[in-house]
Amino acid sequence: MRPHTAIDPWPSWIRGFVHEDERFAAELLEGFRRHVAAVAWRYPASWFPLHLKDAESVEDLVTRVFERCACTPMPRYPFCRAVPFHRYADGLPPALRRPDDDGCFPGPRIHNLTFYQPRRSLTRYEMQLQYEKNLRRSDRLRWLAWLDHAVGRHLQAVAVPGPPAEHGQPTWRLPRGLRVVRPASGNLTEELRALRNASDAIREPAQVALLVPAALERLGVATQERVTALLSEVLDGPQDIEVHDELGPDEQVAVRRAVERVWARLDAEDRALLRLVAEGRTLAEILEAHPSYKTPPRVCEAVKGCAARVLGALAAELGGPKPTARPGKILLEQVGAMLLECLPEPGEEDR
Repeated sequence: MRPHTAIDPWPSWIRGFVHEDERFAAELLEGFRRHVAAVAWRYPASWFPLHLKDAESVEDLVTRVFERCACTPMPRYPFCRAVPFHRYADGLPPALRRPDDDGCFPGPRIHNLTFYQPRRSLTRYEMQLQYEKNLRRSDRLRWLAWLDHAVGRHLQAVAVPGPPAEHGQPTWRLPRGLRVVRPASGNLTEELRALRNASDAIREPAQVALLVPAALERLGVATQERVTALLSEVLDGPQDIEVHDELGPDEQVAVRRAVERVWARLDAEDRALLRLVAEGRTLAEILEAHPSYKTPPRVCEAVKGCAARVLGALAAELGGPKPTARPGKILLEQVGAMLLECLPEPGEEDR
């Protein structure tokens, strides 16, 4: 056992939880609550259901991440289609261990894989799914996500960090030479709307560039969410959140049948590549299994091409629009995870 695992409680918490020792459940859930909140509060509201970022939505995220770790097999490395808690407790399979690896997942690695690894942690994965769901659900949520991004970009360009707000949320203020806070003459929203109407800025990006520093002049110090909420009242974006319902049982059956038809039409190379990505294989492992690709960039191009063909075929089967952007490995990994139950076992395709 690694020296620091004896003093880090996470490995023992997870092993106890996996082996159904109820004494560890409360400590593990409380640990999740602290770490997920530390990550989540730094994201803008567009990453939360219905663009609502509050204590309730953060607690909902804690529950979803915990359930994913406790119940859901994950195809990506290092889980390799195992439930994350089980992989943490059991360690990597012997074939995937390094010579000096004792198979134990130490606490710091658990923290990175679950909470803090940029773009690849399970917390970020869960938030990314919610963000993409928001983009699909309504024009208003899609516009608010764009506004969040635009405001954040302009804050980084014209402002400097201020003291952390509640829950450690970052705040912004104008640089010292511009920190004269103008008191609002009346309704702040109406004042900014009048400023927008008096300007020559016609397009929304130019209006955001005008209004972000103007809002900070009046607010003094503010979070990105505060500025975004203010500008969402000033600008003429879509107003109604018409949420599209999730797929019902009939639609789910239709999607599954479409998946099976698309799988039947894929050639052997695309099938093999899709299976490797669905199993969470690394770039090096894909290259080892398919040496004809020769270099990692060619593997990336092959994965993107396979993703485009698969999603394009699914869209055609379901009567939807053809995807306009080239999807990458992360999106194909999500599609592959959905296909795991439909994929036949190796060697069964030709029976």
